[in-house]
Amino acid sequence: MKKILLGAMALATLGLAAPASAADLAARPYTKAPPPVVAPIYNWGGFYIGANGGYGSSAIPFARYQAEVMSSGAKIPFSASASAIMFAIVLAAVAGATSAGIAPTMPD
Repeated sequence: MKKILLGAMALATLGLAAPASAADLAARPYTKAPPPVVAPIYNWGGFYIGANGGYGSSAIPFARYQAEVMSSGAKIPFSASASAIMFAIVLAAVAGATSAGIAPTMPD
């Protein structure tokens, strides 16, 4: 029985004395950090299309004057950039209608 106990203790001692692999590793060589990743600058260049429209009215009560304006339009711009400078060419068409006149007299 003593031999079995002694053998078990010897086996446990060998099992606990397993190689300490983390302590046996050599120091890692020094290397420089990789250069930082720089996000590319977004390019806003290219063709676009656009439309616009508007309406406005004005009235001057003491002069009894009224005006109305409507406008609409379309545009096709092209833009390009060179470093920090933006260049653009715009083809635009605008149409509008205006009406103005004397307002009718308001009853007192």
